[in-house]
Amino acid sequence: MNLKNSKPNILFGSVAQPGLAFGYGTIGEEILKGFSELDVNVVGQGVFDWDLAIVLGLPSSWIIGKGNRPDLLWHTMLEVDPLPPGWADIINRSAGLWSPSNWVKELFINNGVKQPIIVSGYGVDTDIFKPVERIERDEPFKVIAWARSFVSRKSIMDTIRAFIDADLPDAFLEIKLNEDDILAPNGVEDHPEIYFIKETWPKAKLARWLQSADAFVYLSEGEGFGLMPLEAMATGVPTICAYNTGMKDYLTDDIAYLVESKDRILSSTYTKHFGYNCYGYKSNLDQAVELLREVYYNRKDAYNKGKRASDSVQSMTWEKQMQKAFRQIQQTFLN
Repeated sequence: MNLKNSKPNILFGSVAQPGLAFGYGTIGEEILKGFSELDVNVVGQGVFDWDLAIVLGLPSSWIIGKGNRPDLLWHTMLEVDPLPPGWADIINRSAGLWSPSNWVKELFINNGVKQPIIVSGYGVDTDIFKPVERIERDEPFKVIAWARSFVSRKSIMDTIRAFIDADLPDAFLEIKLNEDDILAPNGVEDHPEIYFIKETWPKAKLARWLQSADAFVYLSEGEGFGLMPLEAMATGVPTICAYNTGMKDYLTDDIAYLVESKDRILSSTYTKHFGYNCYGYKSNLDQAVELLREVYYNRKDAYNKGKRASDSVQSMTWEKQMQKAFRQIQQTFLN
């Protein structure tokens, strides 16, 4: 089939958190929406007429079978290194990889992936994650942090330690977890200035929460891309963020407060999940403390940095990101 003068048939399917209001669930929803607005035919999963099948999820041998799948493009990522055993072979038996960041691309190449890899990340729903004007006011200083669960690579305990050590007068830390989390705060649940929220919110409520904050702290041990810091910066909240892995594609010192994350540490959650030793990157807690103090004591400068972040991120819409992705898909996998 000559696809240069025809609309390609794209079969898209997600095997990772479909329907959930965070993570892969949001990504799958936005990718499907983006493709439906491009010059392609998105075909249903009950038909067999496709030019390229795109699977969102962790590489799995049962999807490709015992042979090769030159018609199948994986959209996947990993937040730690090295790759799980077998992943490189699965990708090499497929058309290739759509990676959300350059860090993920390098990780897969360094672990033996030979097939073509394109890089195109994610976007922001700018109708929801809107900037608000922040001014110095006579109210408690609100620091926020987010994770799907307390025990995860998001390093919530490190954020708590940094907040306590920063010793900010008239400030409080609000931590949002999903409603299904089993909270294990290790003795800090009674701290008078630390509050936990266990709810799963729609995007609009999440955006309002980000808009209400004076600082957002994200000390993740690793991200394939890092959607949450992007959404936070879109609202203009000063963002103190681990500078590692996929987040390096859009984080700069001009729009965020970057925390060094040079030390590799064993990722207990991923090691348990995948059954091999894999490693993330630990944030420098002393630097996180100093940056919290910098934002607190220099709020005007911090709010200006947040505005620059919002101006930068607002151009990264899902529509533009999916257009960028599809141009690369056409050039690499459909010609």
